Amino acid sequence: MEKKLQPTETTTESQNLAIDDVLKQRIGLCLAEFELNNNREMVKMGLLEKAKRGEYPLKAPLGYKNITNSSGKRTIEVDNEIAPFIKKAFELCADGKSIQEIRDKLYELGFRSKKGVKVPSLKIQDILQDIIYIGKFYYLGEQYDGIHQRLISEELFNKVQNILEEKKILFKNKPKKVVIYARTASKEQKFSLDMQIEQCIKFAERFGYTVDKIFTDEGKSAYSLDRPAYNEMVEYCKSNKDLYAVITWNFDRLTRNYRDYMQCIKPIFKNQKIKLIIPTETNKYPENELLREMVLSLEDKNQIKCENCIYKQAV
Repeated sequence: MEKKLQPTETTTESQNLAIDDVLKQRIGLCLAEFELNNNREMVKMGLLEKAKRGEYPLKAPLGYKNITNSSGKRTIEVDNEIAPFIKKAFELCADGKSIQEIRDKLYELGFRSKKGVKVPSLKIQDILQDIIYIGKFYYLGEQYDGIHQRLISEELFNKVQNILEEKKILFKNKPKKVVIYARTASKEQKFSLDMQIEQCIKFAERFGYTVDKIFTDEGKSAYSLDRPAYNEMVEYCKSNKDLYAVITWNFDRLTRNYRDYMQCIKPIFKNQKIKLIIPTETNKYPENELLREMVLSLEDKNQIKCENCIYKQAV
């Protein structure tokens, strides 16, 4: 009996199939990331519209709680258990009490952290500076008039700010020094560059940061670290020990290459103990970073070496 010959797969055909599978994986991951980013932008736009209507769009601060009203909308209302402590903190400060004295008195009255201990002094200080308690709030660097109920009068709030300023408590005797980094992919995007800088400055002013220097790269790709202003900024970070943070309007202004960030950029911030502040990212999206890492893991490692990064040794 004759044996039928079975078709065989050549090595080249097998390699082509493997490449096709990898390509399909990459396309699928890219589409998933695109959908995630699109949903993220839609959520951000929805929260922005909410803020414009005077509705606080984030998690309720101390003294308030998140609720769903009769019309099904998420909003905030006064937390009657915590609000009296917030009011008392402002009253004690207006009477000349120190942050430590306010902290001790509130603890004596029953104000506790989630762990049942005294609320940290820095948290007390944050409460005393938050405009949410006079019916206003900040979102993405902009101030809005809220429709929520205020806890204290504007007169009391302003009095407290003056006292904090006089005692030099507000910025711990020394404003935190920051630098700003802005980038555009083409030189025609001058408006985008100006907008980034303007919004970062507003954000810095809101938190009392002192902008020490501004670094700008025009017409430079985020996929390469061979950028004059970027490398100048890193040198500046390494030589200024009192620098608190680098502010950039969005993560993709700094880099679009996750591996560059993990291998070259993040270690510099960590080693110099400098924070990276991104005003547009009010929430973290670990899924997005995971997708970036998965896509990069499919790339040839030899193609992802940061040959142009002068700080490769910092890893």
